[in-house]
Amino acid sequence: MRRAALLMLLLGVGCEDYAPPPSVPPLYVSAQLVVGDSIQYIFVDRPRSPEEPRGEGFNDAMVVVSDGDSTYTYTPIYTSIRVMAFGDTSTKEDSVWLYVAHFSPRPKTTYSLTVIRGGDTATGTTTTPDVFPLLLLRFNFEDSSVSPVDTVRLPQDSTVLAVWRPVEGAAYYYAFVYNYDKRDSLTLFRPPRYLFVAVPDTALFPGAPDSLRVFPPFAYYEAPAFAWGDGNHAVKVWALNEDRYRWGILDEGNLNNAAGFFAAVSQSVVITPVKFTSP
Repeated sequence: MRRAALLMLLLGVGCEDYAPPPSVPPLYVSAQLVVGDSIQYIFVDRPRSPEEPRGEGFNDAMVVVSDGDSTYTYTPIYTSIRVMAFGDTSTKEDSVWLYVAHFSPRPKTTYSLTVIRGGDTATGTTTTPDVFPLLLLRFNFEDSSVSPVDTVRLPQDSTVLAVWRPVEGAAYYYAFVYNYDKRDSLTLFRPPRYLFVAVPDTALFPGAPDSLRVFPPFAYYEAPAFAWGDGNHAVKVWALNEDRYRWGILDEGNLNNAAGFFAAVSQSVVITPVKFTSP
């Protein structure tokens, strides 16, 4: 769990006063709306130091999300998950309380969150990014021609690009690539289920115009995530709003009376056959 507060003592000299340590908020909330998903999840716990083990979370809070027209009440469900730390080859089964609601957030919509537990109330607001199309295109760098992709052959097609336009309400992007046929193997991790890359909101690819965002999803074909081999692969792009960007990249929350965040992403997915062939 992320650090909720740093307890710093400012040493005084003689009779000089020192500043008291900052107060720790009573709750930790991890709340992300995903445009395009029909099930939404929220985790509620107390703030924990990095030295503490993962908490199961609370199951006695009231969790509500509203867009002004509709209100969605979340229900706690005890959920088994498998986790693996970065750099660790072992996996372990864990269980946490997740608050679940069945609805699909609308794009470009402001939502409010209220979490009440005992005498403590945490609140926050966030606005969902717009939806967007995602294309896989094969570029011929010799004549600058472009052609659609029906099947990706690796390593020959390692320069195929995922292309989208800047998304309204997005500050950053996460790109995922995974074997779609093995998508139910979430808990296996051997090999890793997916490749994940953070993509800034800029046109980083050489020669790409500023009006486009591009990512080469198959340039990493030697990564362990591709060890599943041939099959249908999914390329997914998450468009993160400012709140999700600030938490994930800058570690800055946006909640009142709680550590953590309330944020939103929209997503687009393309599925394509992938075959590994000789160079």
